[in-house]
Amino acid sequence: MKSPVSIPGVAVFMAVSIAAMPEAFAQSEGVASRGAAFAEQNCARCHGVGPGDKSSPVPGLAPFRVIANSPGMTGLAIAVWLRTPHNDMPNLVIAAEDRSDLIAYIVSLRDAGNAK
Repeated sequence: MKSPVSIPGVAVFMAVSIAAMPEAFAQSEGVASRGAAFAEQNCARCHGVGPGDKSSPVPGLAPFRVIANSPGMTGLAIAVWLRTPHNDMPNLVIAAEDRSDLIAYIVSLRDAGNAK
């Protein structure tokens, strides 16, 4: 008996589904150095953003290096994290390019051997 689903049909469905994904899930490659500058200007008042920061200016908030090394913290997870409201965090609207750069910077803070 022949299956009612064809391989070309599935391929077309997948292509259309991927093209229709929200921008939140589409990540372009960012530039870590621009992300570092963005973090210094916009995030450093509350978070430790430097590669050697072991704490944040606001007690209880994770430095970016800790966030980068958290289990399961992929680029996509960081993108979702940046778009999710948090208690005590301002509702920031970050432009797509700045967000990609910030994600690239946070990912660059991972310890060697902790690639996700």
